[in-house]
Amino acid sequence: MAGISNAALANIATDIGKSIFTKVENRPATKGDIQALLNKNTERYILVKNIPKRFDGASAYFDTESKQVVHLKILPQWK
Repeated sequence: MAGISNAALANIATDIGKSIFTKVENRPATKGDIQALLNKNTERYILVKNIPKRFDGASAYFDTESKQVVHLKILPQWK
């Protein structure tokens, strides 16, 4: 019985030690982490900040579906 309890305590101590001394960025990703990452990049148009606006006021956006830069005039209802 003593051997079993010693093994259980050693296992618990190892798990606690790993959780304390392992950096957050080195811990394994959970299903929730992966789902949050997938849901984060759902925008189709991403503003390109280093291209100035055109003469007509249209801003440059990267279209994530067609993989091209497009110029759009964003209307107030789109924001």
